[in-house]
Amino acid sequence: GQTVLVDHNLVLKAKAWQTPLGQSEIRTEVYNFRGYTKQDLLVGSATDQAVYQFDGITGVQVGVFGDAQNLGATPFGLSISSNNYLFISLKELGQVNRYDATTGAAAPAAGKTGATFESAGAGGLGNATGVIARSDHLYVADSTNGSIKRYSLTSGSYVDDFLAGGVAEAAGIAFDSSGYLYVMCRNDNVVKKFSSTGVYVTAFGADTVGRGYGAVFGPSGNLYVGANINSSIAMFDEDGVSLGSFATVYSPVGV
Repeated sequence: GQTVLVDHNLVLKAKAWQTPLGQSEIRTEVYNFRGYTKQDLLVGSATDQAVYQFDGITGVQVGVFGDAQNLGATPFGLSISSNNYLFISLKELGQVNRYDATTGAAAPAAGKTGATFESAGAGGLGNATGVIARSDHLYVADSTNGSIKRYSLTSGSYVDDFLAGGVAEAAGIAFDSSGYLYVMCRNDNVVKKFSSTGVYVTAFGADTVGRGYGAVFGPSGNLYVGANINSSIAMFDEDGVSLGSFATVYSPVGV
């Protein structure tokens, strides 16, 4: 599947674009930003409960992205699949919506209305705090139950709990090029790494990702994590070795 990547420049531009909103809105409004396939940037707004589109080169706001507005919850996670759908995890609803990644038109699963792909609470889903499309599955982080749930990428039906526990207050998920899964665990203040079959490998970042939100791999193969308490974007290689702070951002809540 296609992992949505954030280019180095886009991370810094996203920080700059938020500045006119004021410091309070930087802390509370932007929960997740992901690179868009047209080199645009999609930004989930907690305050407006909508997803906004920005030009990835100039930083000019294009507007609300299609039908992704009036969502009724925080658009906490964004992921674009290889078959060109945008998935949005709605934290408080425990729901995942699907949209056409080109037009922004709502694209519900068969038999569902609006933009609903995963109905509220499907498979026991609590707060949906992260989502990523990979191969034939949609992986959703559940911060309420400390699990990573897996659903069919085509039908939306619940498959299993890929991780049934061990990821307390999961708040960000990412896969590397080898298929390892990385989960930002806010309760433990670490990033945990698992094999492609869900076997625990290691944990890292204890001194650098305090109460972190979000995790994403960039084009260089490095992992970026929003370190909320440290007001930075922490950077690691695939083995969890710290590469320092990539950028200083006041209380980041998504990458």
